[in-house]
Amino acid sequence: TDKTNTTSAPITYTPPSEVIDLPPLPSTATFQVKISGKPSGTGPNAPEQFFIGDAFGVGNGNHAVAMAKTQEVGVTNGGKETFSKSLAVSTSVVGAKASNAELTADTAQALFTQAYNRNQSTSGVNLDEEAANLLKFQQAYQAASQIISTANTIFDTILAAVR
Repeated sequence: TDKTNTTSAPITYTPPSEVIDLPPLPSTATFQVKISGKPSGTGPNAPEQFFIGDAFGVGNGNHAVAMAKTQEVGVTNGGKETFSKSLAVSTSVVGAKASNAELTADTAQALFTQAYNRNQSTSGVNLDEEAANLLKFQQAYQAASQIISTANTIFDTILAAVR
């Protein structure tokens, strides 16, 4: 029966003529089909449709569904927190610590810059000022030298007068 409730003639299943090279099944292999639920269809041969599937076969997604459900189950912190919550908390803690570390680094850099600038302002050498001081000390040395030379001449004159 199709969607318009039209009944067609029975279709005979014809197995493929090609040989499919599959490993042989063990001699104890059996197949069971369980048909349950309300049959569908309203034709004279109702029920016309049965759905047969492999609930535990490869590629049916059961493992993926089971893995996805682990995010809803408490598995961390003694079974009190889900993976999602644990990840959110960890991300939040890491983010806060990173922000704090960045703020601390910025503060340390500002303090270093301030201390460096203060040090440079007090210990810097001004070449013009140093040249002026050098000239002043040179003139003072020459004046002291003149005084000593004059005193030496006076003492020599006094000693010569006394002899």
